[in-house]
Amino acid sequence: MHPPDRISTPPTLLEIREAQRALTGRVLSTPVVAWQPRSNLITPRDLWLKLEAFQITGTFKIRGALSVLQHLTPQQRAQGVVTASAGNHAAAVAYGAQVFGCSARVYIPDSADPYRVEHARALGAEVRLVENHQIGFAAARHDGSHERRYYIQPFEGPWTTLGTATLAMELHAQLPPEVDTFVVAIGGGGMASGLAPTIKALRPGAQVIGIEPAGAPTLSQSVAMGHPVALQRVETVADSLAPPFAEPYSFALVRDYIDEILLVDDERIRAAMRALLDRWKLLLEPAAATALAGILAFPERFAGRAVCAMICGSNIGLERYLRLLGGPSGKARATPYFESGAEVA
Repeated sequence: MHPPDRISTPPTLLEIREAQRALTGRVLSTPVVAWQPRSNLITPRDLWLKLEAFQITGTFKIRGALSVLQHLTPQQRAQGVVTASAGNHAAAVAYGAQVFGCSARVYIPDSADPYRVEHARALGAEVRLVENHQIGFAAARHDGSHERRYYIQPFEGPWTTLGTATLAMELHAQLPPEVDTFVVAIGGGGMASGLAPTIKALRPGAQVIGIEPAGAPTLSQSVAMGHPVALQRVETVADSLAPPFAEPYSFALVRDYIDEILLVDDERIRAAMRALLDRWKLLLEPAAATALAGILAFPERFAGRAVCAMICGSNIGLERYLRLLGGPSGKARATPYFESGAEVA
């Protein structure tokens, strides 16, 4: 499979199974857990969490990065790779470059969590800090054109989607057959473009719901307009879900296979972060809590259904985590998950 051969066609199940075999030993089979005990904030009949936050480099991004790298020729790898991201994809590309023995340059906004910057650097990447995402993406594309480094886009293209589709194949085998609703955080659409078509091929009749930060509604606006759009401004605590533009391939698959995109504000995302800390003692980045935030924010949408939420990443430093969830002093305050009358069964 070569990128120009695809416009909006998802990978086939045969291609995904082959990709899954190729990634064996290079990615982890991450766990699925059932949400127990229940509270009256959780309205699905059954709720499962797919913990890609436990993946190598801390996010699902490694699946797409390795998928791209293993399709490159030896000459392409020898010239090195380049990318731009808020940090998660940068770490994945850095790790993948180590696996395949090539150099990696990554552009990260200087506002990114320092933990992510150091994570990418520790994995061997040449890290270049830039003022914002737009400058980073432009610099990465420039290096791809002028230095002949292969530009690994963080959420776009058939090889990236093929990698994230392996998550859906793995998940299908882990879940009971009655799970019929899948909830995925939406940023650029890298996870959603692989998950949604694959799940629907494996589980006819299943629904896939996207949850997008209200401060970065790039794909919901693109779907509404009928084409990929660029936003003048994005602002959300879920910075790894805040690309300033959409791309054609991932946009087309989100448009065609996601049943609905719901928007959640930052306070809902923070509440879901607290819920994950309360119930599972998981200290996760905002993007990882966004799917759960949608379930908590729209209880009527998920009531009585058997639901699986994607918990996509764990890369956040303790200082930023406490600042996001803390009070004016910066100290973490008591979590409000059970404050609104919720009772544990």
